[in-house]
Amino acid sequence: MTALKAVMLNCTLKYAPEVSNTEALMLKVKAWWDTMDVETEVVRVTDFQVRFGVTSDEGHGDEWPRILEKVKASDIISIGTP
Repeated sequence: MTALKAVMLNCTLKYAPEVSNTEALMLKVKAWWDTMDVETEVVRVTDFQVRFGVTSDEGHGDEWPRILEKVKASDIISIGTP
């Protein structure tokens, strides 16, 4: 049986390494998924340069396409907000 893949988008407003309560909650969900062999990656969006806009690539310097590839490759998508 193929393991499920999950990506968790941590949309905290805080930059690493500042403590994020959103991340603390997401890590609890990740720990639960780990017991079910779900391959999980947590992406802290503030660690990337994500430009505002309505397309999947807002041009030079936009790192959203890197995150979008992780989303497309996942079976489960979780979004954590403050």
